[in-house]
Amino acid sequence: MAKDGLTSLKNEILFESPGCALLVSGGKAGERVSYGGRSLLEPKEIELSEDTLFDLASLTKPLCTALLALKAHSSGHMDIFGPVAGARAKCTPLDILRHEAGFPAWEPLYRFGSRGEAERHLLESVPLKEPGTEAVYSCPGYILLGFLLEKELGAPLDELFDKLIREPLGIGKGDALFRPAAELRPRIAGTEIDGGYEKEMAQPFGCSPPPVPGDGLWGTVNDGNARFLGGVAGNAGLFATLRGTFALTKAFLRTSSFLPPEILGLVYNRGRARAGELRSAGFKMKGSPSWETGEALPEGSIAHEGFTGTFAAITGEGEIMILLTNRIHPRHPGKPFTSARISFIKGAAELLR
Repeated sequence: MAKDGLTSLKNEILFESPGCALLVSGGKAGERVSYGGRSLLEPKEIELSEDTLFDLASLTKPLCTALLALKAHSSGHMDIFGPVAGARAKCTPLDILRHEAGFPAWEPLYRFGSRGEAERHLLESVPLKEPGTEAVYSCPGYILLGFLLEKELGAPLDELFDKLIREPLGIGKGDALFRPAAELRPRIAGTEIDGGYEKEMAQPFGCSPPPVPGDGLWGTVNDGNARFLGGVAGNAGLFATLRGTFALTKAFLRTSSFLPPEILGLVYNRGRARAGELRSAGFKMKGSPSWETGEALPEGSIAHEGFTGTFAAITGEGEIMILLTNRIHPRHPGKPFTSARISFIKGAAELLR
C-alpha cells in the first residue's frame, strides 16, 4: 500500500488520539494509508508503526462473528434462518446478526460468575422485545452468537476464525488474532490502563469487571465481558493491524468471492425490523436515525464503530475507509469520538472523489 496522502487528516486525528492508522481504498484514491503518533504512552512510549496491532473492540462483531456466521451458513454448517435452540424468544441467528433479536445494548455478564450461567441467562431471560420488531445494537446478542457458532461448528471462536476466515483470506497470524502472546506486546496499541470506564458502567448492576492485570490492559482486551470469557468473545477480543483489518473488510465487498451474492445481499440490505436503527447482517447503514457519523457517509454505505476508537466502512461503490486509533489510552477521555470519525469520513470521501 502506498504511503502517500492522508497526512493532514492523520494529523487532525492525532489531536484526539495518541496514535492512529488510516486507510482509504477505491475511487480516485487508489490505495492510500497513513499512520503515526504513539501506540503506547504508559508505562513507556512506543512509536506507532504499520505493524501495530489494535484492539478492534466491536469491529470484532462484523469482521469475525458476522463473517463466520455468514460463511458457515453459505457452506451449510449453520442455518441462520432457523430458530435459536433453547431461546425463550423465537429469534434466529440472522435476527442477532441484525441486532433485532430483542437483546439489550449492554450488560455485565461477568456478574453471573461462569460462562454457563451467562449463556443460560442469555437464552432464557434476556430478550426484552419480540424479535424483529426493533433494531437495538446489542453486545450480549453477539456474545450469544459466538456461543452458538462454537456449538454448531465444534471449536472455539478463535480457532474458527483462524481456520475459516484468516487462513482462507491469506492473512498472516501476526495481522489478526485473539489473545496475542506476551512477546507481541511491543506491537500492541495501548487502551485503558485501569478499565475505569467500564467499572462505572457495571456499578448499577452491583458488580465489577474482571481484574485488570498488574501492568494494565496493554495487550489484554479492554472489554470486560470478553476478558471474562478468556479474551475470546463474539462481541470483542480481536486484535489486528491496519493490513489485517483491510483484508477482513474486503471479504464483504460485492466483488469478493468469499461470500456468495445471496449472502452479501443480507450484508447490504436492511433487516425486517421497521423501528430503531437501520441494521444489516453485521453492519449499520447510512440513514440510521440519530447516527451523526452515518450522516457523513456516502449513499449506500455500511459501517461499524468500535469503543477503542476504531471504524470501518464500505461505500455503495465498494470503496473502503478504515480508521484505527488508541484514543482511550491511557484513560478514557470522557467524551465522544464522533467528530473525529466524521472528519475522517469527510476527508476520505474527498480523496475517493
